[in-house]
Amino acid sequence: MDVLRAIDKRRKIGEEKAREMLAEIAGQENAVRILDFTRVEPTPALTLSKLKAAVGESNEGVRRLTSVTECLDQLGVSGFYLLDPSITRGLDYYTGIVFETFLSDLPAIGSVCSGGRYNDLATLYTRQSVPGVGASIGVDRLMAAMEELGLVTGPGAAASVLVLNLEERLLGSYHRFAHALRSAGVAAEVFPEKKKLAVQFAYAEKKGIPLALVCGEEEEKTGVVNLKDLRSRQSYDRLSLPDAIEKASALLR
Repeated sequence: MDVLRAIDKRRKIGEEKAREMLAEIAGQENAVRILDFTRVEPTPALTLSKLKAAVGESNEGVRRLTSVTECLDQLGVSGFYLLDPSITRGLDYYTGIVFETFLSDLPAIGSVCSGGRYNDLATLYTRQSVPGVGASIGVDRLMAAMEELGLVTGPGAAASVLVLNLEERLLGSYHRFAHALRSAGVAAEVFPEKKKLAVQFAYAEKKGIPLALVCGEEEEKTGVVNLKDLRSRQSYDRLSLPDAIEKASALLR
């Protein structure tokens, strides 16, 4: 915990003061190693390579970070995130990845959203083991920033298309499909995990989502998707993604 606190203070007190604190705790040589390990590299790929070299590619944390970065890169947001090993706050109770969110147009206002994986939280209230990722939003800070940036608009729409989750390895592609739909003005969400189709269709029905985008192994191999109108039960099969988006837009008019 003393090491984590020293790392957490580095931004406020500077590199040299943090090194002195760490040297008192772990020795001069280890202080240098810790600071190097927690330093943010110019790109996520370089940071990930450094972590792999330090703890091995089979390390669970490295494996999960790799999976998350692959999904983010599929979404085309590689320029909007960094892997920051110096984020240590909460690591005494978080059980996985921790994240902080900043507004690139107003970074000085600080983090507007932060959280992480906390698999043990639900066990405080139930005997069932339930995994979970949570985040808290600083609503006042976020709204103040959005008002300053002129981003406050009317309420958002519920999802119109549910991207079904048929293969775990295609999760990045599913998020890319949803991103493309949103970019075309069609509200979309991805079902978060691979489950039976009946479960996913029931979820769409419960939320009133009228359309489903379907892509399994066969569709992925040929670069097509299927679109299903859950209201009429009609399917539009083997469409290119642009055609599926155009069809979805037409069905929602």
